[in-house]
Amino acid sequence: MLSLPRKCALSPVVFPCLRRAKAGPFWGGVAATFPAATLSAMYMLSREHGAAFAMATGKAVLPGSLTVVVFVVGASLTYPAYGIVQGTVISYAAAAVVAVLLYFLIVL
Repeated sequence: MLSLPRKCALSPVVFPCLRRAKAGPFWGGVAATFPAATLSAMYMLSREHGAAFAMATGKAVLPGSLTVVVFVVGASLTYPAYGIVQGTVISYAAAAVVAVLLYFLIVL
C-alpha cells in the first residue's frame, strides 16, 4: 500500500492516464499540460522564494491554466483548416481573450 505522500506524488502521472482512458487521448494530453507546466514551477518558486510566494503565485497560475486549454483546443481546431502559422495566431488570440476576461473576473 502506498503512503499518502507517494500517492500525491503519483497523481500528476495517474490523472492524465485516467483522463485519457475515459475521455480519449486528446483530453488526456490537455490534462497532462497542467502538472507538467505547473508543478515544477511551484517547486522552484517555493525553494527560491518560500512557500508564501509560491502560494500567491499559484492563485494566478490555476485560473491561467485555462488559457493553455483554450490554446490547445483552438490549435486542434484551427491547424487543419488554416495551417500552423495562422492556426497559432488564432489560437493565441483566443487564449489572450480568455486571459483578459479572467483578469477582469479575478480583479473585480
